[in-house]
This record gives sequence, structure tokens and C-alpha cells, in this order.
Amino acid sequence: MGFSKKFIVSSVVVLCVFFGAGSWISSKYTVPILMYHQVEDVEDGKVPPGDTVTPEVFEVQMSFLREKGYNVIRLADAMEAMRNNQELPHNSVVVTFDDGFLNNFTNAYPVLKKYDIPVTLFVAPGFMGRDGFLDWYHIIEMSKGGIEYGSHGMEQGYLPDLTREERNFELKNSKQILSRRLKQSIYYYAYPVGGFNDEVKEQVRQAGYYAAMTTNRGNDRFNKDLFEVNRIKMSNKDISSWTFRAKFSGYYNLFRKLKDSDG
Repeated sequence: MGFSKKFIVSSVVVLCVFFGAGSWISSKYTVPILMYHQVEDVEDGKVPPGDTVTPEVFEVQMSFLREKGYNVIRLADAMEAMRNNQELPHNSVVVTFDDGFLNNFTNAYPVLKKYDIPVTLFVAPGFMGRDGFLDWYHIIEMSKGGIEYGSHGMEQGYLPDLTREERNFELKNSKQILSRRLKQSIYYYAYPVGGFNDEVKEQVRQAGYYAAMTTNRGNDRFNKDLFEVNRIKMSNKDISSWTFRAKFSGYYNLFRKLKDSDG
């Protein structure tokens, strides 16, 4: 673990210990929304890519949530509470996945079922059935098992670089196709690569979405703006109880370095 990450983890834990009961720290609580991409094995001796968690580590992370009594809730419930300024229990956690890799079905889904973890997968209909990605069979099977879905665009286009017409294609077509195939409303969007700007946010809103997820971009650390909701990336390095407690605490965003929203 690098120095900056150690500092963040240590700072969050120290704050939770010494100021957990204080009104100031309590007011900064933000429901942690975890972000995953791939759950896949790697060759012996190789370090997993930054977007990959091995099945063994993923199970450790999910079992920790359940065994330590975290209130793992649906993304929709978290967004509804935020929209209505309702306070959620300070041990709440949301789990999301981006991109729709096939290993979400083969490796992640059995663990999610085992620990009864509600999840929202952000998928792109244009990627469906490509090599290494989910197809409609997998999507529908997981939907039957309680997995919920959001849009990741038609082709995961980077919205700040697209024309208004191209954005409409990404936003509206993906929403319509997913709604029709899954027979469920699609209200949430995840910006590909986390990129957005004010014009993009407004267009997402006009397309009928209730909220949009980013990564650690923008200026809103505390997710007051539902169209730039920050999430916390989970990696294969996250294997210690200290790291878990920091990232799941609800105060991790206090110390994160934010990036430009469209840079």
C-alpha cells in the first residue's frame, strides 16, 4: 500500500475513533458506494490489473460486509434517501459494477448470491455478447436473481467528447433497450471513465435518469448532487480490515483527491 493510501486509511480510522460521536464528523457521513469492474483470476506471480479483484479477495470483501453487520442496501434505496434528504444508518454500503464483464456472472454472481448482497450492474447494450462480456442470457438470469441494472451507455462513449446527438444515442437508446429487454425501468447511469460536465449532467437528467455515477471526479465529495455521485474503487489490494473499515466508513471521501470531471 502506497504512502498516500496509507495516510488516507489511517486518517479515516483515526477520525472515526476520536470524532465518531461528534456532530461535525457525523454531518460529513456519505453512504459509501463501492465500484467494481472485473472479478477474475490472474496468472501466478502476476499483479491483477487495477480494475480487477480476484475471486478469493472478492469473497473476503463481501464476507466482511456481512460478518461485520454492514447495512448493504440497493443503489435505488440510497439514491431515494439522498433525493429526499433522509438519513440512512451510518453503517450503510452500496455495491456497484461497471462494464458488464462475463466474469461478473461466472465469478462475482455466485459470491453475491451466497452473501445476499444487492448489486447494480451498469452495462452497455452495444457490448452485449462481445468476447469477454455478458450476453442477454446472463443479464436476464441475474435479473431473475435480484440483480438490478443501470446504463453505461450504448458503446461506453466518453460523453464530454461527444456531440449532443451522439450523447442522446448513448443515453436514450441504452435506456430504452435495457428497459425493454429486462422489463424494468432504468433510472441510473454510470459515466464511462467517470467523465462529465454541466452540459452532460443536464442532458442525462433530460433523458429521464434520476442520478448518475462517476468515480472520484467533480467537486462534490458528499454526493449532494445526484448527477455526480462519487464512488469508491475497490481493488485487489483491499484485503485488510483497516482498509475495509476506512472505505466502508462513510468518511473516506473526506480525504480523497478528486479529479477534474472531464479531464
